[in-house]
Amino acid sequence: MNTILDAICPCHLVVNEFGEIEHLGPGLRKLLKQEKCLYENLFAVFDLTRPAGLKSIQNVLDYTGRTIIMHLRKAPDIKLRAIAVLDPQSNNIVMNLGFVIGVQNAIRKFGLTMKDFAPTDLVPEMLYLIEANQATMSASKRLTLRLQGAKALAEE
Repeated sequence: MNTILDAICPCHLVVNEFGEIEHLGPGLRKLLKQEKCLYENLFAVFDLTRPAGLKSIQNVLDYTGRTIIMHLRKAPDIKLRAIAVLDPQSNNIVMNLGFVIGVQNAIRKFGLTMKDFAPTDLVPEMLYLIEANQATMSASKRLTLRLQGAKALAEE
């Protein structure tokens, strides 16, 4: 099952009933520096901020299927949105994570690429639009400065 999850949800993790991280998707491994976080407690690696009160694995189980906001303890500026689902076969919790605000910072900080996002994730398209907008604004600014210079020269 982990192979399937790695392909369709690169930013996921699997947590056992004791709250220990048993598997990290390839995108999440980049954020967590490879395998260093395996078998660490979920709450030692992540701070689950919303909803308030998610302090135990049972709280997470009670909140399955709903949005959880969290961040890496080592990088609190990288906010993540997660959804947790119980795998009835293994009794593990599978959490699929996505970026909230600050995805550009995460890409720069951790060297993320297209492979680190789910094929259905809209983040790459959003980043393309941001880059296109910045290029357009830059070209517009250059043209405006050139026109202002030409106007000043013509007025002289």
